[in-house]
Amino acid sequence: MKTRLKDYKRSLDIEWLLAAVAWITVVVVVNSTPATGLPKTGWLPLPAHFDKAVHFGMYGLMALMLWNAALPRQRRNRPWVAPWKLALFPSALIAGFDELHQLSVPGRSADWIDLAMDWAAILIVIWMGAHKRPV
Repeated sequence: MKTRLKDYKRSLDIEWLLAAVAWITVVVVVNSTPATGLPKTGWLPLPAHFDKAVHFGMYGLMALMLWNAALPRQRRNRPWVAPWKLALFPSALIAGFDELHQLSVPGRSADWIDLAMDWAAILIVIWMGAHKRPV
């Protein structure tokens, strides 16, 4: 049992994985908050569609953390859990379920453009990671 746990710890970067789980928790909690519970920004003029940039940043960061969690597996030539798979599938599924969940949150709405921004951020992070040049 100790050997299996030791191999698992070496195959994933646990710190990045825990950071990703913490970030996913933050995203779910924030997106589960009714619109009446969000802070008012009347004192700060935000540009139109500012929430699209927020979606882009939230899911881009999530994909980046998951990508970094899987890098040790890539270095050990384990293609079945390549970084792009760990970054793409959980992030894209969470984004989809999050938009559906917002339908049941008072004052919030699901938006295809929000989902498109989420997925665009995820794909850009994956593309950038795949084309990163070694330092």
